[in-house]
Amino acid sequence: RLPLDTLAELLNLSTSRFKAKFKLEVGIPPAEYIMRRRLDRAKTLLCAGHSVTTTAYALGFPSSQYFATAFKRYTGQRPLDYLGTQRSAAQHNA
Repeated sequence: RLPLDTLAELLNLSTSRFKAKFKLEVGIPPAEYIMRRRLDRAKTLLCAGHSVTTTAYALGFPSSQYFATAFKRYTGQRPLDYLGTQRSAAQHNA
């Protein structure tokens, strides 16, 4: 949860140089990487029974609406639709 400028400073890099090096090494910009990690964690929390609102706030989203929008952009599904898909898949595998 360190700001990018703090991470860059720890590595003795400018923020822009840090972002460029990060993208070169990881393949995506740091902000996208962070968002993907947060939304991967969201999947885990939702499947563990946490509500959309609880998940959104636990992961630092300013609102459940913003979280749902970001989740859909990343996964192609709304959070509750994703959860339904996961439950359906679990029933078929049981």
